[in-house]
Amino acid sequence: MFKHYQIRAIYPLVGTVISLAFFVFYRNIGFNKIISSTITTLGLIIWWTATITLKTSFSLIPKASGIIQNGIYSKIRHPVYVGLLITNIGWIILTRSVPVILLVIGITLSSIIRMLLEEKKLIKTFGEKYITYKKQTWF
Repeated sequence: MFKHYQIRAIYPLVGTVISLAFFVFYRNIGFNKIISSTITTLGLIIWWTATITLKTSFSLIPKASGIIQNGIYSKIRHPVYVGLLITNIGWIILTRSVPVILLVIGITLSSIIRMLLEEKKLIKTFGEKYITYKKQTWF
């Protein structure tokens, strides 16, 4: 059985598989595919990097076991969400599909809600230490 922190790799893995499926299914070539593949790849790299950096700090329910400040987290507070959003933008550019746009809107809204819950929990737990970290990082 998976441990809770091992589940963290499932999310970017699913994102990677969906991205590959889109690039196989949407065989259009040209500038649109180059731009979308570049953006999607950048998003996946950020998403995977953040997920690997989290190690055992990942949790399905927002918790505050510590403030991760190394690696990509030294520059971006929520790189998982940033990577996911960038990946989703690549999907929209590639597919130009209403269902994909609606999916991305749903994913984005749920990510924003989760991010706000995490921030609230971290501020409550770590107070000024987290607020200082927040001022030193982007998003």
